[in-house]
Amino acid sequence: MRIQLTRKHTTIFFISFLLIMLIFSSLYYFYLRPQKIEIINKQNQLQKVKMDYALLKASFNQKNTDTDQSTKELQRKVPVKPLLDQVILDIEKAEMISNSFVSQMSIQDSSQSKDFSQATGQNKTKAELDLEKKATNQNDQQTESTFTLPNGMSKITITCNIESPNYFQLEKFINSLEEMERIYITESLSFNGPVEATSLQSEKEKLSYSLVISVLYLPLLTDLEKDLPKIETPPSSHKRNPLYQSPNLDND
Repeated sequence: MRIQLTRKHTTIFFISFLLIMLIFSSLYYFYLRPQKIEIINKQNQLQKVKMDYALLKASFNQKNTDTDQSTKELQRKVPVKPLLDQVILDIEKAEMISNSFVSQMSIQDSSQSKDFSQATGQNKTKAELDLEKKATNQNDQQTESTFTLPNGMSKITITCNIESPNYFQLEKFINSLEEMERIYITESLSFNGPVEATSLQSEKEKLSYSLVISVLYLPLLTDLEKDLPKIETPPSSHKRNPLYQSPNLDND
């Protein structure tokens, strides 16, 4: 059977084709294309959010690193533990720098109300006893008139009986402590001037004085104990016998 397309049939076919193309075009432009554009926009937004998240994460990590570093630096000045070993080592450093001698040292913790005393000499002179008595009286007066510590902060008071060659070495001892990384507060200083020399052969007397200093710490911040500064202690001498022994004798 032979099908003959008339002009009318051709026109109908052509119009139908145009209508179908128009429908598909309309679907693409009014439905598919907006969806595609929205997907692209969402992908761009997602990429931007990822970049912002990466920047925030890097900034947060940097902030945490800076915070840890800043807490470590601050704890060199005011730690969260007493670190009495550090205090004793600092006093020994000042003792060596100023060529002085600490004959007695008393440490009192305000939070524990304990008194730790360390004497480096067995016999006390009358001048040292007078200085110790005067320092005790001054400590009693200071206890009544000291400033109120902020909440959570504790204070360690150190009383030292010291001998220095002269006044300038006394100054060097105090300045050496105040120049340490940890904050040392000089609360009082009392001394008796040396006896005036009556002849050229008179032996120059050392200057004896009592020095009261204090350091602060924050015991409530226990979560920062991991950032405590390391104490640099002198290496061990590996001596079997701590007493002095003549080099002529055999080692035991």
